[in-house]
Amino acid sequence: MSNKLEIDIYPIPCTDFISIKVFKKLVTKVKVYLIDNKGEVDIPLFEDYLKKGENILKLDISMIKKGKYFLFYLDEEVGIKMKMKMKEIELI
Repeated sequence: MSNKLEIDIYPIPCTDFISIKVFKKLVTKVKVYLIDNKGEVDIPLFEDYLKKGENILKLDISMIKKGKYFLFYLDEEVGIKMKMKMKEIELI
């Protein structure tokens, strides 16, 4: 069993919405947020439990200022272990 996080983030660049497709082996709590390219602004986008199997999150980013951000995807594992995916995105 692979510990690799199966996740797809699209479209990049994006305008009003960003979608995250993730396959979950377990029901776990997930947090998605953006950090601006200066590392100063933390913008929460999603925090909840995702079901086992395929999940597609469509997140509204229309109110966020244009620019470059880092998208962080944090996924709880059993106990205190976390999986994280970071991707640079551009809002146009």
